[in-house]
Amino acid sequence: MGFLADALSRVKPSATIAMTQKARELKAKGVDVISLSVGEPDFDTPDHIKEAAIDAIRRGETKYPPVSGIVPLRDAIVKKFKRENGLDYKASQTIVGTGGKHVMAFFEMVKAEVKCHEGDARMAGFADPLKAASKQLQSAAMFFMNNAMKNPNAALAGSYDFMHLMGHVCMGLMWTRMAKAAHLALDEGRGDPAFLHAKIATGRYYMTRQLPACAMHLSRIESGADPVMALAAEAF
Repeated sequence: MGFLADALSRVKPSATIAMTQKARELKAKGVDVISLSVGEPDFDTPDHIKEAAIDAIRRGETKYPPVSGIVPLRDAIVKKFKRENGLDYKASQTIVGTGGKHVMAFFEMVKAEVKCHEGDARMAGFADPLKAASKQLQSAAMFFMNNAMKNPNAALAGSYDFMHLMGHVCMGLMWTRMAKAAHLALDEGRGDPAFLHAKIATGRYYMTRQLPACAMHLSRIESGADPVMALAAEAF
């Protein structure tokens, strides 16, 4: 219970949302405020969009959608790319997300996890590699932000490596937490010592032999789209 409480205490509220709420409170008091927090339009949602949403609810489209987004929306994205950007893609090459806030929250969660192990020599073999891998994941995300809008192929070419990079960091975070829990159990005399030591050893193996692959995935992402797009379609 103590470990869970400590983890929850490190979760911080969104600064962006706090700024937005403060702006709303000031506006309610009659203060003329220009809010530069969330990227929200200053006009109401157009009526045709409202009606489309209402119609979808009436049709019963209220369940969890596919992870990659509903097919009609992905088809519309394909048409948009063709119409406005002159790019030819298939719906299977698109994915719909809700924004970057959940990714930023993940980075903050990893940062908090690393910070809570500062000064603990037993956890250095976990926290330090996790910190390095998280920075590599952030560098990959920044590469996409800086390049994918100008060249969507940059995101497509790096998507495979980014998913692996994200998975490695998630696993690194998991092993760090499991190692901490195992150390805590050993300190308190709980559980099977042999099992707990094996858990820690397995975690160290992952952190030293698997997690370093993040550097390779980042390097492949940063090589850009040209090496991939230079291959003939038959090569895939």
